Amino acid sequence: MRTSAHVWVEDQTIWLHGARDLTDPSDAQPFLLEMLDADMVGISTGLSMGRLVVTTERRAGPPPRPEAGWQIVLEISVLVSDERPLQVGSFFELPDGLDLLSEDEPEWWRVRIHMRGRLERWDLTGTSDGESYLLVSWRQPPSPGALLRMEEPPWVP
Repeated sequence: MRTSAHVWVEDQTIWLHGARDLTDPSDAQPFLLEMLDADMVGISTGLSMGRLVVTTERRAGPPPRPEAGWQIVLEISVLVSDERPLQVGSFFELPDGLDLLSEDEPEWWRVRIHMRGRLERWDLTGTSDGESYLLVSWRQPPSPGALLRMEEPPWVP
C-alpha cells in the first residue's frame, strides 16, 4: 500500500533516516548526500526550502520495472540501522502518515527512488506541487547503486 505526505525540505535535501550503511551508489551519486554517522542518506531535491509530496511503498519483492511518468529513477542498497527503520523526512522531522520503508532490524534493503519536477522550482522556496518523489523498498542483498532513468539533468546547467 502506498502512503503520501508533505515533507519539509531544507538545503535542497530530504532525508532517508535509519540508513546504517550504503553500497557504492555508482551512477546514482549525483542525487545523494551521504551522512551515515547520523544514520541518514540525503536525497537531492530541486526545491531549496519548503514542502513537497513524498510517497512511500514497502513491497515483498522488487517492482517489475520503473513506473512511467518519472523523470529520474535510481536504486540504492541500504543497510538498516539497528536503532530505527528506514523512513523519509526532513533532517529534524518525520512526517505523520508515511509508511516505514523497512522493518527495524539490521538487514539490507533496496530502495528505488523516483523523482519528477526537480527543475520546476530549482533553488526556490515554497510549496512545490510539481516536484514529487516515490520511494519503493524491498529486502534484497546489497548491490551497487544504479541510475535506471534520467530524462533531466541532476541540476540546472
